Amino acid sequence: MDLETIKSLAPLGQYTYDFLSIVGCVSSAKHIKDLLRKKAPFLYHEWKFWDNIDKFFNSGILSDDDKLKLIGKMSSEKEKQEVGRKIIDLIGKVDTDKKLIYIINATKAWIDDAIDRSQYFRICHIISASLDEYLQFLSEHIDDSEDIPYSIEINGLQTTGLACHTNMDKEGNPFYVFTPLSRAVNEYAIKGAEANAIENFNINEPPFKGTSDEDVQKMIDGIFGKN
Repeated sequence: MDLETIKSLAPLGQYTYDFLSIVGCVSSAKHIKDLLRKKAPFLYHEWKFWDNIDKFFNSGILSDDDKLKLIGKMSSEKEKQEVGRKIIDLIGKVDTDKKLIYIINATKAWIDDAIDRSQYFRICHIISASLDEYLQFLSEHIDDSEDIPYSIEINGLQTTGLACHTNMDKEGNPFYVFTPLSRAVNEYAIKGAEANAIENFNINEPPFKGTSDEDVQKMIDGIFGKN
């Protein structure tokens, strides 16, 4: 695969994928990102996109069964091509590994029917639009029973709909509370991140057990053509 081909991939805009085609794309992710790092380090955004795809699907957090259930979700959706593209777009735009883990957790909640599709995308968009520090603050204070005083973290959480103004103290200082949406974000995305720690990411395993290097190369050739 030459550099011109790599440049044309950023990010998937020219392709119309249903989710089964994305499986082949996932199998190619590590090879593409390694080639970008070696041959075109100036294409950082393209490399980051493929790095996210690789970590999301090949980290070891999503089991083979999870991946198959996710493919089944796509196959059962009337708008499967649109939904598949939205998921890939969400994954590709995540700017930190911690938020990527949160989105993986939310994905597991969706494929297990703990949340519906609308909730899933709303949670994922909020995670993508938030700073790690704000989400960490939410997780640490979500069970606080008293009104919360203003802070920069609260301001950020208010912007994404996770906190709202409630009342004021005697001096006129505002108090805030967490919204029901914040509890869904914490329950289905943030909780469990300790168990799914970044240092446990295993991105050297094949996307499905038993996938050989030859099989991966065939998938690459099938999507992008032979070298």
